[in-house]
Amino acid sequence: MGLMPPASTYHHFAVGLDGEKMSSSRPDSTIFLGDEPAKVAKKIRRAFSGGQPTVEEHRRLGGDPDRDVAFQYMAYFFEEDDAVLADLAESYRAGSLLAGEMKQACLDRAEVWLSELAERRDETAHLVEAFLAPDAL
Repeated sequence: MGLMPPASTYHHFAVGLDGEKMSSSRPDSTIFLGDEPAKVAKKIRRAFSGGQPTVEEHRRLGGDPDRDVAFQYMAYFFEEDDAVLADLAESYRAGSLLAGEMKQACLDRAEVWLSELAERRDETAHLVEAFLAPDAL
């Protein structure tokens, strides 16, 4: 027909820790790369949960990993192994994994990821300094 094919991209935005839209103007709604480990832990522990209001209900009805921010952060940022994510999601839906345990799993993976990032940042700091030096141009 001589027409250009339609083109579009679809993106799934990561939600903020409160379950709402992520925003840098609300510092408690996201984890920043420079956040101290204690601050990251506090933010993750306060994250919106896809679990039930009580432990008894959660054990009986299970949780919703699609609404659970800790699970979503693991899926988007911290956990690369799809099998691990599938196991966590299944356990959460079944009620055998509680919201606090999901948050702790996220926190454990976030700490590893952020510590590896800090190591790489330290290893390459001299490159950044050289690049930003006035005489580098």
